[in-house]
Amino acid sequence: MTEVNLAQAGSVDLAIDRGASIANTSITLTQKSSGMAVDLSGLTFVSQVREDTSSRSALRAAITITTNAPATDGILNLSSSDVAALPEGAYAYDIFCNEWERYVIKGRFVVKGTVTRA
Repeated sequence: MTEVNLAQAGSVDLAIDRGASIANTSITLTQKSSGMAVDLSGLTFVSQVREDTSSRSALRAAITITTNAPATDGILNLSSSDVAALPEGAYAYDIFCNEWERYVIKGRFVVKGTVTRA
């Protein structure tokens, strides 16, 4: 699990093998002043993957963001089966909180090549 302090958008890089999906990936959001987990009750988050930060359109690879129960533990859970179709390469992604109207996480999303084919 990765921890991100909310003083500004945190940077978290993600990497997967080509053809894999994202599962069991969690990020904890904390307050800079206290180090305590952020209460995520009632908040919604969206995420996009793009070729790079200046790309006009998002790739067809959505990352689903959910919160744990209780939402007071500050944990975001990331999952996606869409990313399995992405070709090898480095992309950009971010996570945006609708209610706060700000980005909470930005980073690189790397799809690593594999050798063995089924």
